[in-house]
Parts: sequence; C-alpha cells; structure tokens
Amino acid sequence: MPEQFLSQPYLSNASLPPILGFQNGGIEGGKADMLSKIESGEIDHLDFQAVVFKGGKNRNFYRFPDAEMSSFAATYEGRPFLRNHDEYDIDARDGTILRSFYLMGELCQDIRLTTRKGMISLLEGQIDRFSIGWFFDKVTCSVCTQDFRTCHHWPGREYTVSHDNVQTNVLCEVIFSGLSGKETSAVNVPAVEGTSILANLKANTVGAGSPSPTTSRRTSGKEKESMTAPILSTTPQDPPADNMPAQTTEGAKLLAQQCGFVLTAALNASNLPELTRARIKRQFDGQVFQLATLDAEIEAARTEVASLSAASLVQGPARISGMAASADQVSAAVDDLLGAPRSAGQENLKPARLSGIRELYLLTTGDYELHGGFYPERASLATTSDFSGLVKNALNKVVARQWEALGRAGYDWWQSIVKVEHFESLNDITGILTGTVGALSTVAEQGEYTELPIGDSPETASFTKYGNYIPLTLELIDRDETRKLKQYPIELANAGIRNISKLIAAVFTDNAAIGPTMADTGALFNTTAVTTLGGHKNLLTTALTAAEWDVVAAAMYNQPMLIKQAAGYYGTGSKMAVEPRFCLVPRALRKAAFDAFLNAWDVTDNKHSENLLKGNVVPLVVPEWTDATDWAAVADPAIVPGIVLGERFGIKPEIFIANRETDPAVFMNDEHRLKVRHFLAVLVQDFRPLHKSNV
Repeated sequence: MPEQFLSQPYLSNASLPPILGFQNGGIEGGKADMLSKIESGEIDHLDFQAVVFKGGKNRNFYRFPDAEMSSFAATYEGRPFLRNHDEYDIDARDGTILRSFYLMGELCQDIRLTTRKGMISLLEGQIDRFSIGWFFDKVTCSVCTQDFRTCHHWPGREYTVSHDNVQTNVLCEVIFSGLSGKETSAVNVPAVEGTSILANLKANTVGAGSPSPTTSRRTSGKEKESMTAPILSTTPQDPPADNMPAQTTEGAKLLAQQCGFVLTAALNASNLPELTRARIKRQFDGQVFQLATLDAEIEAARTEVASLSAASLVQGPARISGMAASADQVSAAVDDLLGAPRSAGQENLKPARLSGIRELYLLTTGDYELHGGFYPERASLATTSDFSGLVKNALNKVVARQWEALGRAGYDWWQSIVKVEHFESLNDITGILTGTVGALSTVAEQGEYTELPIGDSPETASFTKYGNYIPLTLELIDRDETRKLKQYPIELANAGIRNISKLIAAVFTDNAAIGPTMADTGALFNTTAVTTLGGHKNLLTTALTAAEWDVVAAAMYNQPMLIKQAAGYYGTGSKMAVEPRFCLVPRALRKAAFDAFLNAWDVTDNKHSENLLKGNVVPLVVPEWTDATDWAAVADPAIVPGIVLGERFGIKPEIFIANRETDPAVFMNDEHRLKVRHFLAVLVQDFRPLHKSNV
C-alpha cells in the first residue's frame, strides 16, 4: 500500500471505519455543503478508498489462496460498484472501481461514485460495509483437499484428521482458486466483521434459485457472489467413523432442505404444466440431489410435453388472398387509363390495359352506334358501375391529386391563415368571436347583480355556388381523344384551388386595398382608434423589415378583446395578447421576407447576430397580389380565427357526369357533360388577428 494511502485519515463519521479516505475533485466543505453541491450538480463524483476484504476467518468459512491475492486484487480494476450484488438492475450501479490492490492481508480499492444517490448515501453513512463478487475455476475442501462438491464435509465444522498417527482437529473451509474479480457491492451485513465483505456467500443462494458452484468459469461462465450450501451427491454418503452421529444427521437434514429450495425454484421457472411439475416434485422431494440431475429431468419433461401436445395444435385452413372482383379489375383499368391513383387494395392488380376512352365507352355501354344510350345485352364489361360512374370516380381522384400538387406549388397558402368549417346547409353563416365576455363586476354585500355584457359577431356571409361544365362529345369519344379527357380534371382542380386563393387574397385587396366594409361600418383595415365605432387600428404604411414586423406584432398584441358592440364598450377589453404568426407578401417581397424570417443570422447593417424571428414567423407568398410592396400579418387561426372558409360539400370541387340517353345534352348535342360544382362562403369575422401595411 502506498504511503499516501496509509496516511490518509478516516472519515470523521464514526460509522465508516472501513473507509480510509475520500476526495471530490478538489471541492471541500462540510457535509451539508457537499450535499448541497451534489444536488446542484456542482459535485459530479466522489472518490473514496476502502478495505473490502481481510484475510482470516469469516462467517461463511471461505478462503482464498495467499499466492493468488495480488493478481486477484488487480482484476477488480474497471469493475462496477453495485448495491447488494444486483448485477441485473442498472439502477443498482453507483460507480466504478478505479484501483484495486492487496497489501498486508487486506484487499483495498479506490472507488468512484458517480450517481447522486450513491454520493448522498456515502455522506449519510449508508455505504460503510462491503462485499465482493468473483469468478473462480476450482473449489476445494480444506479437510480432505478434494472437490468440495463431492465431499461430505460441512463448512464451519471441525473434523478430526489422522496424519502420521497424529490426530488433529481441522476446520472445514471452502477454498476458491483460479480467481478473478467481478464486482464490489455495498451491503448491510458483511461476512467478515470490520471488513464488510462477502455478504451471504453460502447461506441463501440456493433458496433464491442461484446457480451452484462450478469448476470452471472458462467452460460454463459460472461466478461466485452469494453461494448457498453446495449439493454434495444424489445419494447420501455414510459418515466417517470419526463423525458424531448428531452432526451427520443434522447435516443431511440441512442438505435436504436446501435441495428442496432449489427444487421449488426450478419448477416455478420451468413453465411446465401443473401435473408434470407435481410428478417431478414427488420424484425429488426430500432427497439430496445434484442440480444437473434436476435440470436433465426438467428438460426431458419439456420434450415429453411438447410431443404430447403437438397433435392438439389448432391449424386453421389455408387463407386465400390476392383475389379481386371483376369490378375492381375494371376500376383499376380505368384509373390507369386516365392517370388516376388506384384505390386502396388495388395497387397490385394487373388488369388488361384499355386502348382508350372509346374502348371503355363501348365495352361498358354497348352503344356501338353512339346513340348515347346503354345496351346491357351488348355490354362486355359486367360491372355495377356505368361508364359515367367509372369516369367520374377516376376524374375525382385526378382532381384530388392535382389539388395536392398545386398546394405544394404554393396555391394552398390560404390554408394556413383561414379556419375551414363544414356546414350542413346553405343558410347564411354568422361569425363567432373569441373574447366577447367582459370582466365580472364587483357585487357589494346584498347588492344587486348586473347583466354581464356579452357580445357576438355581427358579421355574416352567404354561400356562393361556383361551377362549369366541360363537354365530352361523342366525336371526342369516337376519335378516342383520351389525352384531352385526362387533362380535364387537371384543369378543374386548377380552377377550384385558384378560385379559393383568389377569394382569400381579395380580403386584403378589395376596396382599394383596405378590405371589405365590416358590420361596424369601418373598413377591415383602417387607422381609426379602436375606442371609436368602426375603429380597427390595424393599418400602416411602412415597408417590410424585421424592425417593422415588431411594430406590427406589438399593434396586434395590444388589440383589445371585443366585449360588446355598443357605446361605452368600444376598445375597453383586456389585451388580446396574441402575436402574428404568418407574413403575407407578394412575389416581389419573397426574398425580403425569407431574409427576415428564415435566415439563421440577422445581417442588418452588416452586423451579424442570431435571427430571433427564425421559427416564429412563417412567410407566405400570395400569387394574386400585384402590388410589389404591400404586405400583411395574420395570427394563427387555431388561436384567433379572423377569416372563416365555409364549405357545404367539401373543400375540393365535385365532378358530375350527365350521360343518360334521355339527358337533353346527349339527345340534342351528342355530348356527355362533365360538371364541376363548388359551394363556398368566405367570412371575415374578426379584424383583430389581421393587420395590413399598404406601402
């Protein structure tokens, strides 16, 4: 042991005699100060030195060869420091063994605690006794020098041994050899008084189901921590003549009891049926046996049970998959013809390819004379859907796909700033405001309650029907102009999404760029104070910059919540306290907006600093805006919706086909009509989450 180690003082806490010293990386102070620094993270580890093993007798009567102790001690370096030998629970690990050496009959270790729990336990005096775990190759009886697992001697008892006609009393001890370190643990009850080591080596493991000792860790990987009494033999051996009968009887009873513990634990973990476990229990109960014999019997029982139960396994009939009805085949063929995505479940179908729209029309209608009628006796494709239904479904799929494609191209910018709502009728829709309840009034004792002023949005909007039709003439069908038909739904989708984009953009550009007139008689965007009827105070004339955005954001943040549209209540509500989320710009301001809100660095005036607006503002380009300098700010509609887009039958346009023989267009014009219809209503219900800058 180095002199420095010997000279280090014991901890002042009297309950820690085995610990020779500790350090915390240079941080000094009393116990309370150190506990505080551990909790705050200022101290992230504690190192201490301890005697974890002393030579001589111990409670479990285990011994290590003196010749191996130095090399044995060195193998602990880098091994974990645990609690109670719990190697399977990561929470049981408190640190690592930094150094380990053997000197003057003591195994000493430098241990580093790295967990908060471990450091606090050390300072509180809970970590003050130790136990070691180890691997071994061989275990020998000190009395007969034979393999301990095959002899009948019991640790802790003295036996009379004759040697050269001289009788001496020899204490039975278990000698482990071929040693290497596994771990060191903090425990409550050490095996060696004053050294805190080897807790419960041979007392409890068998009862807990731990493995018995093995002869070689290299061949079977066994290890030693807390071993129980060894299992000596499958049959009791007669005691030597010099053994006392009482001792032999007592030892046999103890061995049988320990084997009973092993039997119970092994059967509980076997997952065998109850009847099989009962049979094995009757076979081994009350006997002394070796663990290998029990393991072999349990494995044989598993094989037996598996063989007997194999015939009772339920095997259902083979399942048929991959089948498709003829209607699915036709639907997939039409989708392929018109370039539409297939329906779910039809992705792997391989239908016959249609040559064009003419073939589809003739096969589904039987109308070879092009009268515009349906002749089932001549229709070759047996399907519940007629020609118009098949084409309509495919075209609607193309519309949906094109709608998404246009959205990715930027025409769905409006989805970020409006609240889309579905309505069950075409009645006029009325706005609903957020923050229309005033503060509760004070009521004096026995005073009268007054009516709470509650406002509602007076804004309304009516549904508008949008639509057109595209002729699908018999000439087009006969000329097999499939490419033209495939283009129709693309144009319809373009018209639908661009129409919505135009309607929402017009909210900011109508009426000379100050928006529609609201029910309070004021324009949507004006500079009038909010304390005045019709005053909105949401219009400026300054160009877009990061600094100006902050001015606009503050103006929206300070907008008062609306209480009631009546004199005395205008502008008296509390602050709305909502920042704008979206910045609307024309294409000409796209780069300026991206520089202000998306760049990671602010390079204004050639000064590089972190852009605090990045991630807080989303720039959106409005395709319909033509003024190169105007811009607007909009709050998140999920918090305060300013614009509501109402739909009656869906946000995407619907496609219908009129193709009956009795339809006037078919009779008079020889054409099937593809009709697109869209019911929409745009409601501006609140001016507070909207702000405009007309530069």
